[in-house]
Amino acid sequence: PVFLHIYDVSQEESIQRLNKVLAHRCSPLKLGGVFHAGLEVHGLEWSFGWSDDPSVPGVSSNEPTRHEGHHYRQTVRLLDTRFDAEGVRETLQQL
Repeated sequence: PVFLHIYDVSQEESIQRLNKVLAHRCSPLKLGGVFHAGLEVHGLEWSFGWSDDPSVPGVSSNEPTRHEGHHYRQTVRLLDTRFDAEGVRETLQQL
């Protein structure tokens, strides 16, 4: 399976409160917010983040729902992938 993990950007409580008002989980209407997302494929969560070092890629992985820079919010299940774990890694290395 493939999962989209959604986070409030940063660990700041003010951002979490803002997102709770603008995009409440139970509300069918979302008015916006400040979010980060990671895509879980084959047990690893992949996301893009800024890097000021040209030798460090912007794409990185972490344990699902455990991004240290952001506050986990919710998960959305997506369709399965046809790629095996190696195919996913090869594709991400091209980014």
